[in-house]
Amino acid sequence: MVNAQEWLDKNYPNELVKREVKELAASLYTIDDQGNQYEKVFKEELENSLIINNLINLKKLYLCSNKLTKLVIINCSEIELISCSGNFLADVNFLFEIDSKKLTALYLENNNISEQNLSCFEEFTNLTALLVGNSDKNKIKKGIYNRFTGSLEFLKDLTRLERLSIKNTDIDSGLEYLPSTIKEFHCLADQRAESGVKRIEEELKFFLISSFHGTYNFKGWREKIKGEASNSSEQEKAPHTHKNSHKRKAKRQISQKEVKYQKTYLVKGKEKEQQWFQQIEINPYKK
Repeated sequence: MVNAQEWLDKNYPNELVKREVKELAASLYTIDDQGNQYEKVFKEELENSLIINNLINLKKLYLCSNKLTKLVIINCSEIELISCSGNFLADVNFLFEIDSKKLTALYLENNNISEQNLSCFEEFTNLTALLVGNSDKNKIKKGIYNRFTGSLEFLKDLTRLERLSIKNTDIDSGLEYLPSTIKEFHCLADQRAESGVKRIEEELKFFLISSFHGTYNFKGWREKIKGEASNSSEQEKAPHTHKNSHKRKAKRQISQKEVKYQKTYLVKGKEKEQQWFQQIEINPYKK
């Protein structure tokens, strides 16, 4: 085990070296833009806190499968990908210094994030991958897991999002707000039976793709909901049309009664009154 800050300062000792860094990999593997993993030769395991600053050209940061408890990122405005799954991070405050428009992938699975909703991600509208769930059985047994809770509605503006994982979290609603761009959706409650996400899992049960990975056909579910909404709308219109037809029919019947009434009670010989009820017969809607 190696102190994370000591490792960083030793390998990137000055501003000149830092300026050349576009990829920092202190991880057992890296991830490409499609989510594919590639093993690395990095055999150290970093622990404790890590402050990364002034890597002004850094685009990809790989820190997964370490024992980091705190991550701080300062003046690294070009970052596009952060992979820090499998640590012990308790917060996501490092996101405050990240350019929300440039970050496209964030991997946070199997950490120890304190209870909070998903509002911390709502400004990152260019994300294509967001993994915040839990799958490490041993950690979960020890009470170490991400405690994200509440609704998915905070992700409604992430219109480029394609991959999303909320496994074994307490996110329990807002499925209808997710963007239609999602292709890979992981939603499972296999390690925490009390997970709030079980409600969403139940809603998607007929669209299961893989029970092992907890993946669901979100597109299929969305089309089903859209179809049901369309049918409901058509049913609402049908009675409305019938109601209007009934009103028109009633109006015509009332007008005909008025004609009959005039024929019975109008005084014969009055030319103007005769002309009036003749006009009524020709056009029962005319006043």
